[in-house]
Amino acid sequence: MHEMSIVTGIWSTVVATLDSGDYSKLINVDVIIGEYLGVVRESLDLCWEAITLDDPRAIDSVLTVTLEPTEVVCRQCQHTWFFKDHRYSCPQCGVSDSRIERGQSLYVKQIEVE
Repeated sequence: MHEMSIVTGIWSTVVATLDSGDYSKLINVDVIIGEYLGVVRESLDLCWEAITLDDPRAIDSVLTVTLEPTEVVCRQCQHTWFFKDHRYSCPQCGVSDSRIERGQSLYVKQIEVE
């Protein structure tokens, strides 16, 4: 389950922030995750609960996930489309030579603390 690795990385960033200031409570962590990474949202929530369980600063904290859509560009005709149903061939010209432009991101956008 790669969701645990993802949440562990997010938690490391959060702990560094909590430890760097006089913060008593974590409220919310807002993250951006690309759809192309194939994470299961429910698994992220379960992993978040498990990882934050032993830190009293994180009681009732929320992990807010915004999914970044996967945008693909055809190398042949430069047509751009959103990746759905694992379709790599261009819907405009039919060529199967494309690159992923967006949708592979993974970063903490904001940490809300008290």
